Amino acid sequence: MRNEVTLLLSLFLVPICGTCDDQKPRSISAGYGYGTLPQIADGQYWKTSIILANLDSTTSSWKVEFFGDNGNPKEFTLAGRGRATVFSGTLTKYGSATLETLGGPGELNQGWARVSSPNYGDVGAMVIFGTSGIPGRADLEASVPGGRGDDNDSMIPFDNTIGFATSVALLNSASYDTVVDAYVLDEQGLALAVPERITLKPGTKIAFATADRWAVSKNIRGSIFIDNLNGNISSLALRFNPSGAFTTVFPMSLY
Repeated sequence: MRNEVTLLLSLFLVPICGTCDDQKPRSISAGYGYGTLPQIADGQYWKTSIILANLDSTTSSWKVEFFGDNGNPKEFTLAGRGRATVFSGTLTKYGSATLETLGGPGELNQGWARVSSPNYGDVGAMVIFGTSGIPGRADLEASVPGGRGDDNDSMIPFDNTIGFATSVALLNSASYDTVVDAYVLDEQGLALAVPERITLKPGTKIAFATADRWAVSKNIRGSIFIDNLNGNISSLALRFNPSGAFTTVFPMSLY
């Protein structure tokens, strides 16, 4: 019997199937304030691991705060650390730690997280999330580096040709409203529709399949241009291929 899992609720609205393709991470900068983690998910066979690393030559403390998509503090359960909205600890010089949710078939719990340390930027962070323990299937994973939470205007490539699907999440981690204009562009850079103005309240996140939100993006490749009008934004996307394997799509900043 074919199991179908809705990936990360409204973020990844594509059933998982097939085997896992190798995920080859890019070279990234994940320190010096890169502490915004725009997607955390646990349950319905999803699991999230947060990897922290001390980039300094002295001991450093860290704090991880979890929030729901509505911006309110939200509890998550971490292996060996219990259930809370905030976790903290220390790292020896150049040390690292991994925080893992439990995964399993239970209710899906999702949100986002913020990593901070007393000396701004001395603790780097990244996330690995994926499936865990779906009967009869290989696990799938994707890695996402921590962001600064202040992405400038950016381009997010999408592929919604037959069998492919691209989904996007936009997070406002700031304490004030953020407004962006989203343009759907074809491969020639031509706008296919009037841009959509999106307002995100403080601490909130929206997530959607691009083909569901913008019908003009169905059955084509192109890009979503995010015009950041006034504030802080973090974005994340995944592309699924027909086998069900997926990979992270990193926004390309214009600045």
